[in-house]
Amino acid sequence: MKGNGMENLWKEQPKEINMKTIEHKECVDLVIIGSGHAGTCAAREAAQLGASVIVIEQQNEEKQFILGMGEIGHINSKWQESHGVPKVDIDEFVEDWQKRTGNRSNYRLIRKYAKNCGETFDWFIEPLTEEEKNQIHPMFTPQSPNFPITLNGFHAYSGTPNMGPTLQNKAVKASQRIAKEHGARFFFETKACQLIKEENRVSGVIDK
Repeated sequence: MKGNGMENLWKEQPKEINMKTIEHKECVDLVIIGSGHAGTCAAREAAQLGASVIVIEQQNEEKQFILGMGEIGHINSKWQESHGVPKVDIDEFVEDWQKRTGNRSNYRLIRKYAKNCGETFDWFIEPLTEEEKNQIHPMFTPQSPNFPITLNGFHAYSGTPNMGPTLQNKAVKASQRIAKEHGARFFFETKACQLIKEENRVSGVIDK
């Protein structure tokens, strides 16, 4: 397939930026590129733990749109328990995941996700008001008598929370606010241009 000429740019070494042209330098514990779900949550957690944090985001702060439909897959949260969603066996869940990926996924990472994703979801929605939390509903709950517990040897799990794009954005923005309250600094309308590496490890980023 012919592309727009940019499909192989990742293979090429970027032209080195002259460090003498850098107008301002910062030294912090953590620089996060992107303030979507992952970047914002990482910034909030790190800042709450006392790290110095800078977040770089291309979008405008007021108009930022967080990608996604507000469906956050996880298992065994207190939120799910309060909505009558059945508890999922972690061993079964991880084994099922490994089957789906032909055992190519990182077992330890998937198991860590399975053990912590429920608690993480509860943490994520914690800043929302009770009225806002009540707008989140569990999908396919209660289960239909025809709900397939297994299909072709793979398990199916109901109870994924759906909060919709608008409330999802509010939740992310709430975490951004908490991160800022703990000292994290967000630079919107800022583009990361090049990573800085020292001894084959990323140690910084040049932005504009």
